[in-house]
Amino acid sequence: MAEFGASRPDQDERREARRVEILGALRADVLVTQTLAITDLSDQGLQVLSDFPLPLESLHDFRLPLADRTVVLKGRVVHSAVADLDGGGVQYRSGIAFEDVPSHLRTVLADYATILRTQRQTRSISD
Repeated sequence: MAEFGASRPDQDERREARRVEILGALRADVLVTQTLAITDLSDQGLQVLSDFPLPLESLHDFRLPLADRTVVLKGRVVHSAVADLDGGGVQYRSGIAFEDVPSHLRTVLADYATILRTQRQTRSISD
């Protein structure tokens, strides 16, 4: 049995903190950045399309590029369902409710929505 923090004979020990070998099962979740298609957005949440299901009630950080700034918001998955079956692939639609959004970021989201509406109105008038 390995001693706490002992080096393997084939390795130089360069770590500042000593590690202990796990005997048995200790699991961890890994957070991986995935790009999602946003279909709807408000200051309360968003709806996304993805190639994988998001577990209900799971909490995620969402990095949103909004006009000239990027914001990171925490959101909880409140619904998720199959949106489309496309020749061997599945697409999921999930609703996300933002949590603990500071008022200044709610303003940023509302301003961004206003920009999008104005751009669409301008385009429809010029068509």
